[in-house]
Amino acid sequence: MSKGYFSLVQYCPDFARQEAVNVGVLLLCPEQNFIKVRMVTANNRVRALFGDEADDYRDLNSMKHSLETRVRVAAEDLKTLDALQTFVQTRANRIILTNPKPIRIGNAGDDLNALYEELVTEPKKSASQQGAKPLRQRLDEVLAAESLKPLLRKKLSIRVPKLNETLEVPYAYQNGRLQLIQAVEFTQKSGAKQTTHACRLAVEGRSIYQHSDDEYGDLQLNIVGDFRDDDKDGPDKLRDILSDYSVRLYTQHQLEDLTREITAHGKPISEK
Repeated sequence: MSKGYFSLVQYCPDFARQEAVNVGVLLLCPEQNFIKVRMVTANNRVRALFGDEADDYRDLNSMKHSLETRVRVAAEDLKTLDALQTFVQTRANRIILTNPKPIRIGNAGDDLNALYEELVTEPKKSASQQGAKPLRQRLDEVLAAESLKPLLRKKLSIRVPKLNETLEVPYAYQNGRLQLIQAVEFTQKSGAKQTTHACRLAVEGRSIYQHSDDEYGDLQLNIVGDFRDDDKDGPDKLRDILSDYSVRLYTQHQLEDLTREITAHGKPISEK
């Protein structure tokens, strides 16, 4: 076994707030002459946590790529813990590195992948956890936390101007724009049916976003979507459709991200 050090790579849009999401991991093993960083290729968790407040995602990808390049180019100078700590401390943009932590290394490449799976990828839940309860019941239970009660409005009826219809919304929170939370099933086997459903929601979301409500002011639609376990492409495809219409999409596995977002940015319902 060899001694190594790892640092989490994080996206932190506002360093003063210290709110960050893991987007990669760096591993240094001097004894194996190994230093490498592995990054996420998609930005789903960044979108879920920070939404429209995040950098343009092309810029975010450029920052991630820049760090990978910098580590590769500077590899000969990053062979000690002191050198890595200095490198960490000189990071100046929104992609930051945590202080290195020691770790015992067998095969550095395999251990880098294991750290990535454990600390960076979206946590995996068992099939029984995913499907034991209907989505709306899971949403109700998660949002029933005592810490969230002062931040949530419940059972709102919102007029959708362009469609001349009313949308019943179970939850909402205020962060400068009233964020409406709706649970939606996307478990159709047909991709075309999924897309049609998403497009309908996108039109509703655009209308809500563009027209201020007489009672609640500016609004935005947030969808918590339930997808089949074997649907690997649906969430990203629908997220791209919805985001173009100012609608945020959380999957059923991102309920904790939603609660963190409410806790971090929600205002007490008595505040205007």
